[in-house]
Amino acid sequence: MQPPLSNWREAAFGVILLSRFRLAAVWTLLLVLLPVLAAAEKANNKLLTGEELSKFLGPVSPDAIKWTRSGGVDFVLYHGIAQPPLAGEVGFYLGGHPDFRTGPGSTTVKGHLGIFPAKWHRRIEPNKSVTQNALVHLDYYWQVDIGVNAPRQEDVDKLVAVVSQLPTFTKKPDPIPGFPNTALEFYAMPISGIFTFVILVGSFTLGGRLLNRRWHEKRATRARRNFILAAYAGGSSWSVPR
Repeated sequence: MQPPLSNWREAAFGVILLSRFRLAAVWTLLLVLLPVLAAAEKANNKLLTGEELSKFLGPVSPDAIKWTRSGGVDFVLYHGIAQPPLAGEVGFYLGGHPDFRTGPGSTTVKGHLGIFPAKWHRRIEPNKSVTQNALVHLDYYWQVDIGVNAPRQEDVDKLVAVVSQLPTFTKKPDPIPGFPNTALEFYAMPISGIFTFVILVGSFTLGGRLLNRRWHEKRATRARRNFILAAYAGGSSWSVPR
């Protein structure tokens, strides 16, 4: 028996009404969230001042470059605008997962950024300005993806000389509490974990085979089987690291 046509109409009307309600809810959510996200982005991209600026600059004059800072949980972005008599701008990423890319037609020049070796990729932009990019390894984890742009190569060299004096590039990064301090420790952690896992699995498997052999012995009594099972279960629980 087919339902009356009026029931179909009511069902279709209900679906349309629900769809419009969901669409209205989505638009309301967007209208509320977009200003909040924009405000958060604006607050995140802030001009460095005061003690934070002094710690970042070290011996560098605050009048040389005006710096802004933004970033996320595990990285920081710095952007600097050169002040006269310097010219140009500089920006760099500081973190463990850079997305370094070189522009087309760039030439490679070996140099330094502070105490760290740098392989600069230099190219001429369509507006005749000069851009230099480099990926600099501070240690086994921290890396810097830096780009410098200025009207002339002389201006680029001056900006690199100023940036090279920042504390970020005049010493090794401070160790992070709870993290390995060297590349050897960094790669040894997962290897030691895998080695421990293999030992535990091997011990569990060997114990299971011995238990199976003892369990099926003709002379094994019920009390002896229960004792073997309890000993195996207890040994397995103690072998699990706490």
